[in-house]
Amino acid sequence: MQVQLTNRIILGPFAVKRLALLFGAVVQRYQRQFGELDLTGQAAGKPTPEGSNGAAKTFSQAVT
Repeated sequence: MQVQLTNRIILGPFAVKRLALLFGAVVQRYQRQFGELDLTGQAAGKPTPEGSNGAAKTFSQAVT
């Protein structure tokens, strides 16, 4: 997989730590609702709750 970098976000250490804590909380909430995320790759034929790409529907739904 090749990813093209089109945008950058520059954050200070304090903001990065807060963002990391927020992402951690969102992942924990997701895993409580849908089960643990498999970091080794998704099993073939196993549907995700959001659809085929596994992305959350909207960010606001993920954090509320």
